[in-house]
Amino acid sequence: MIAYILSIVDEVGAGDMVDTRSAVLSHASKHMGIDVKKIIAVQDHADAIAAGIQHICSHADICFVTGGKKSTQNDVTAPEIYRQVNACRVFYMPEVTSDPGPSIARDVGHLLTVGKKTLAIAESCTGGLISHMITDVAGSSGYFLFSAVTYSNEAKMNVLKVTEQTLIDHGAVHEQTAIEMAKGARQVAGADFAISTTGIAGPTGGTMEKPVGRVCIGVAGPDTAVGYTCTLECSERSKNKQMFAIMALELLRRCLVEAGKPA
Repeated sequence: MIAYILSIVDEVGAGDMVDTRSAVLSHASKHMGIDVKKIIAVQDHADAIAAGIQHICSHADICFVTGGKKSTQNDVTAPEIYRQVNACRVFYMPEVTSDPGPSIARDVGHLLTVGKKTLAIAESCTGGLISHMITDVAGSSGYFLFSAVTYSNEAKMNVLKVTEQTLIDHGAVHEQTAIEMAKGARQVAGADFAISTTGIAGPTGGTMEKPVGRVCIGVAGPDTAVGYTCTLECSERSKNKQMFAIMALELLRRCLVEAGKPA
C-alpha cells in the first residue's frame, strides 16, 4: 500500500519541522505495512492544500496530512481538508507521534469536551481497540459513556438491536450493519455520537466479495447516521485492526468538526 505525506507549513524556515514530522510518520507507517513514497510540503493556504490533496489522491492509496493549525480551531487548514476530502483514506494528523492513534484519540476527546458531547462505541473486528485508545486519554470519563464488543451476530442483534433481516440480506460486514450498530450503541448509551466497526482483519475469513482488509464503519449523531467502506491491501491482522481503529476515529473527528460549525 502506497502513501504520500502532505506536510503543511505556516512559516518560513520550517524545513526541520517538516523533516522531523515526516520521518516519524514514515517510520510509524512502515510498521503498519504502509510504504511512504513521497513527501510534499505546502503552505497553509486553502488552494495549496486542496491542490496537494488532489494530486496525492491520484497517485497514492493513502494521504497523510500533517502540520498546519489545530483541527479544533477556526483556521484555514481543517475546514479546507474537510471540504475537499471525502475519501476515508485521507488522514489529518495535526500532531505526529510514533503512533498516530493517540493523536487522533486526543483530538476527538478535545472536540467532544469543547462541544460538551458524549460518545459510545460498538466494535466487532477491532475487538475493543478503539475503546482502549479513547480511554488512554486522561479525562475521557467526561465524555465516554459506553463500549460494546459485539463479535457475534447474536450480540449485534441482542445488544445493539441490529435487525436479523439486515444480517440475512447483507451479512455482518456491510455499511448498513455498521450504521445499525452505531445507532444502537448511541441509543443504548444515551450518547450524542457513536461509532462502530465491522470487518475482516485476517489473515483468514475473506472472500472475493468481502476480502481480508475490508472494514465497514458507522458514525451516528443527533442528525445523521452514515456508513463507510474501506479495503486495505494488507493481510496482517494487527495492522488491519490498528488502521481500522484509526479510520473510525478519523471519520468521527470529521463528523465532530462539521457538527461544531455555526449553523
